[in-house]
Amino acid sequence: MYWYQNDRHVWAEEFRAKLTLLPDLIRYRRSDVSLVRLITPVREGGLDQALSNAREFTGLAFPSLVQTFRESD
Repeated sequence: MYWYQNDRHVWAEEFRAKLTLLPDLIRYRRSDVSLVRLITPVREGGLDQALSNAREFTGLAFPSLVQTFRESD
């Protein structure tokens, strides 16, 4: 799983991130964005279990990431 994130937006698609960052580049002279990538092993439970674990972890970690990005600005 991966997504792009800065203090103002979150995107799951690279092309959408680039389109959204263009006005920010012109307006704020900033194009900063972070790629957040989550890697999880696929074990005996298979791919479905690995994806379920990744989604659960993302649900727990995402609010903290949003707060961290907003505080860093």
